[in-house]
Amino acid sequence: MSIRTLLLPLLLLAGIQACKPMMYPLARAFGSPSEGELKKCRAAFDRLKTGQATLRLKLYPALDPVGHRKSGYPGTTAVQADLLAAKAWSHCSAADALPGVAATPLGSNQMRYSWNRARDYGKWVASARPEGDFHVFTEILAGPSSGIIGIQMYVVDASGQVAYQRLMNSHHFGGTPPGDAETASRLILQVFLRDLERPSDQVFPPYGVG
Repeated sequence: MSIRTLLLPLLLLAGIQACKPMMYPLARAFGSPSEGELKKCRAAFDRLKTGQATLRLKLYPALDPVGHRKSGYPGTTAVQADLLAAKAWSHCSAADALPGVAATPLGSNQMRYSWNRARDYGKWVASARPEGDFHVFTEILAGPSSGIIGIQMYVVDASGQVAYQRLMNSHHFGGTPPGDAETASRLILQVFLRDLERPSDQVFPPYGVG
């Protein structure tokens, strides 16, 4: 029996709410966090959603997570701050320096990679204790000589708990990848703002199946 034949019934089951726990091992195998971790993410996301007028958001310049571009993309915080201000996020500020998170090889599993990166940012915030209630990190994936092929965003609270994680790659760009870092930063921030309108159990589906 082929892998495709085995996966098809599982994918059909994923659409049935009662069968989602059956998909949990498969989601975990592809890099989704445990349900216990996802519950903590939902709680942090709910706190983030309700703090538009009061929470202090710290924005960090976008990074190249695999290290092709050592200096990051310093113009991206201004783009994101303007978008947040337009949505009445009243307490946004740009970080003075890049976060102390080392570049890591991409590997073949983008979901696992992005969740590992999210945890790395959380560990850095918990250790460095920068000022702010929530910290917004953006990553722009680009090859050494090619255009932008992916964008990742993570938001963690002051304790280091992940409150938001989003990965975009060529499948999400509709055939037109962003042409520069500012456009990429604007795109992922707009997705973040739309996601803030969604329930936390849609942003972090139960058992990682949604």
